[in-house]
Amino acid sequence: MKPTTRILLPALALVLGAAIVARADVNARVLLATGEDRSGQLRWLPVDKVYVLSFKSEGAVREQRVKPDMIQRLRVEPPKGWAELAAKARDPRAATGPLRGQLEQIANQYKMLQYDGEAGKLIAEGFLKQGNPNGAIDACKKILTGNKDAGWNSAMAPAYWTALIDANKLGEAQPLLDKGVTSTDQAVAIMACIRRGDLLMKKNEAKLALKDGYLRAVLLYRDNGEARAEALYRAGEAFEKLGQNTYAERMRDELRTKYSRTSWGKKLLGG
Repeated sequence: MKPTTRILLPALALVLGAAIVARADVNARVLLATGEDRSGQLRWLPVDKVYVLSFKSEGAVREQRVKPDMIQRLRVEPPKGWAELAAKARDPRAATGPLRGQLEQIANQYKMLQYDGEAGKLIAEGFLKQGNPNGAIDACKKILTGNKDAGWNSAMAPAYWTALIDANKLGEAQPLLDKGVTSTDQAVAIMACIRRGDLLMKKNEAKLALKDGYLRAVLLYRDNGEARAEALYRAGEAFEKLGQNTYAERMRDELRTKYSRTSWGKKLLGG
């Protein structure tokens, strides 16, 4: 075998391996901006920056190319063993240590297919729980190289925003939060409101924190238990900082009566 052939074959193997990962099909349910709700096999084409959705229609398998901005909601079948891995990764030392390689492998295999963000979330939250926002930021930026939208519209996004705010990188967080509040995923949108409130509180702008952050979350998202409980708790703090104790108590009354079993309700009650 010629020397150049020895060099080219491993390189070709790497390219082919990457192509296999990039072309991996996953079972998914996709709600399109047109209102169409389809279930089938989904693939992300990184070069074309488009999804290919294969689905059955009238007895035949059809393919549809879909741009990311045409997807209103995406639900992908979890990777094999995901529930067990995610449970173990709730230990922050595991998520940032022995399990990190597995999580990063899933993130790589599922680029633009939901579980890159889910894996990134677990790693980032692990770093945050250990008081290391910069570690969380670095982990999230690895995900962002393959999915730039994960910074504002993914399960990982709230952890990324928290890390940026904790690291005092407010200029980086602001535009992501402004986009995050427009997410069609309510769980992401409400957290964007809350974190925008946190950012504005850090800038000593309590009135804006209420108007553009906490109260927006309280008034617009009434079915998001834990997140709405946090919004009520934070709103109470902001009102108290402004000396508006009557309004602060209103927030706390609702938190006590409706969300006493949440972590924020327990925190308010000293639990």
